[in-house]
Amino acid sequence: MAKAPVLGNDPFLRGAAIRPPEPVLVPEPESKAPVPEPQQAAPKPKPQKPARKPRAARKPKPSRVFEGELIDEIPRLPPATIAPQAPAPVPGWFEQARAAGTSLAGKAMESILASAFAQRAVQSVLANSVTQLAMRLLPPAVNATRGAISSMVSGEAGRSLVATAVEASAAIKQAAMKSEPSLSEVDAFGEDPTVISRAEPLLDFLHDRWFRVHVLEPERLPRGACLLVCNHSGVLPLDGLMIRTVLRRDCHRPDARWLVEDALFHAPIVGTLLNRLGAVRACPENASRLLEEGVSLAVFPEGLLGTSKTVGRRYQLQRFGRGGFVKLALRAKVPIVPVAIVGAEEASPLLAKIPFKALGLQYLPLTPLVPLPTRWTVSFLEPISLKGCSPRDAEDPSEVARLTGETRDAIQRELVRLVKERQSLLAG
Repeated sequence: MAKAPVLGNDPFLRGAAIRPPEPVLVPEPESKAPVPEPQQAAPKPKPQKPARKPRAARKPKPSRVFEGELIDEIPRLPPATIAPQAPAPVPGWFEQARAAGTSLAGKAMESILASAFAQRAVQSVLANSVTQLAMRLLPPAVNATRGAISSMVSGEAGRSLVATAVEASAAIKQAAMKSEPSLSEVDAFGEDPTVISRAEPLLDFLHDRWFRVHVLEPERLPRGACLLVCNHSGVLPLDGLMIRTVLRRDCHRPDARWLVEDALFHAPIVGTLLNRLGAVRACPENASRLLEEGVSLAVFPEGLLGTSKTVGRRYQLQRFGRGGFVKLALRAKVPIVPVAIVGAEEASPLLAKIPFKALGLQYLPLTPLVPLPTRWTVSFLEPISLKGCSPRDAEDPSEVARLTGETRDAIQRELVRLVKERQSLLAG
């Protein structure tokens, strides 16, 4: 029996150990008896094949012309194989639930509409006298509205509207045509007379035509310097500009100023513009100096709490700080005049607060970009009596709190009265 080959360095023998050895054939032992030789048979004669006929010569294939070239044959392309399509994606549980819900809702709506109850409800609504009356009055109402609009556009109202638009555009253009102020024009507090003269037409337009400011009891203002305490209302800083315009036009106080908080005073572009128009940074030093010079000063004790009120809390006064305006009036020996402003809350209402930490802002107010044309009412109240008070009372917390509460209550009562007597936002 042959032995299996031994693994070595020969690459052809690698793996021989794992292959089964090939069987070795062992020859059978020869028998001793003689075997007679078989007799060879005579070979049979092979049959002769018939002679083939000579093949006819093949006819040549006709040549074909393909794109200007003479070719013998156009090769045939193999049949195109169609790629198997990918199986459709199996919808997830959300798609299955949505499809099932849509199907159930459609079937439920069809069954409800086909029910006798729905048919009776539709018949009762159509048979209602109010519905029939509305259907009868709808075409005349549409025609009347169309006629009113056409008459307004073509009549006196249309001309007035066009004149108002032209006046507004002229005021904006005049306010925009302003060169850089020189140092000799700006006063110690940042007011620029040239900017004010350019902006007065726009402010007068807002006072007369847009907000239609109605002033109540302007004669209550005492002579000389006084401290006007106003409620802060609206997101856009328009109440200070309108108070300044009212004092200039209705009270003959062209040199009046107003204080703004640091967040608005240091705001980009807006703070600089307000400062050039007469706004002063709110601090005791600036206020004392203005009052000593005999200038009337308007303050908003609510500060940022007043401008951060949402539309649902309008005309609800916030706390007046720690009574800083009372200390200021006592030390400067000037009267305190409460002022109530109605209409600014709806002109620029605070609809929502969007978190916004850029540019030093706590939030980004969601409010109309253009103030709404609501009618404003500015009411001057009786001055707060300071009889028997001295500058030393500014250090008395109880006296300061009493005067602060009296001023706040007077403004709150006037706001409630004005809002209750107001007919509408636009008509006053």
